[in-house]
Amino acid sequence: MDITICLKFTGTHFKGDVLVNGINQEKNELDVTCTLNGHSWNEVWNLQHTIWGFDDGEYFLKPE
Repeated sequence: MDITICLKFTGTHFKGDVLVNGINQEKNELDVTCTLNGHSWNEVWNLQHTIWGFDDGEYFLKPE
């Protein structure tokens, strides 16, 4: 799974939407905006953990 800026996804344990705003491979960080029930907030996620989440089926692309 290639994680890119503007990628939208959701997950099995998170019912909201996630939008990738930035990727810092050197720091192993992913800058995301999470949205749930009309509320949005920014978070920094672990890039490798997110990749593993896609590999394990925990995260999947957001249907359009």
